[in-house]
Amino acid sequence: MEVMTDIEVYSDGVGNRVFQLSAVAFDLDGRINSPHELLQNEDCFFDAVTSTYPFPVEPQTIEWWAREEQRAAAANLRALVAKDDQRPPVLLENFSRFLISTLGRRGGHWANPPTFDLKIVRDLYAYVGVVPAWSYKQQRDMRTIMELARRLASAKRPSIDETGLVKHNGLHDAVSQAVLVQSAYKALGLHAGNYQRIKGKDLSGEAV
Repeated sequence: MEVMTDIEVYSDGVGNRVFQLSAVAFDLDGRINSPHELLQNEDCFFDAVTSTYPFPVEPQTIEWWAREEQRAAAANLRALVAKDDQRPPVLLENFSRFLISTLGRRGGHWANPPTFDLKIVRDLYAYVGVVPAWSYKQQRDMRTIMELARRLASAKRPSIDETGLVKHNGLHDAVSQAVLVQSAYKALGLHAGNYQRIKGKDLSGEAV
């Protein structure tokens, strides 16, 4: 299976405090789920209080999350002003178990983009002295596959039923992004099995 991870943080910089860590497992078998289908399965991970000292906090970001329209997404505003939270080791242990049971060593670990979300999560692992449960070789970029679908298959961004979804809620963002990846693979005529079939051939189909 594949996993889409999305985080919500205190600022736009790398190496800052996380207060939502969310992920959802999904397939690349040709089907396109709806976000609501993915939310109903058991392969979801969500933690809303993951802040940890000494990563920085930007006051303007606190103010942004405190706005009325952002409160539902924030889930727990008290996490935004926490000075020290000792839960990250437990959180990352739980997240690692989730990844091992869904992603394994062969699935792709997606983000939008991995240079932001997955880099920050790796920083958190390093801070608590834990080895991440995925290899850098598994990291996948949602923006890249969407651009390929647009350029190679003239695919337009599909409309997604966002009824009941909350923008900037990490889990809701993760399921929406997973559906977009499925849509891009479908537009390109790909699915997970393609990797096995083209092994040992170059892009022209000739044996190498």
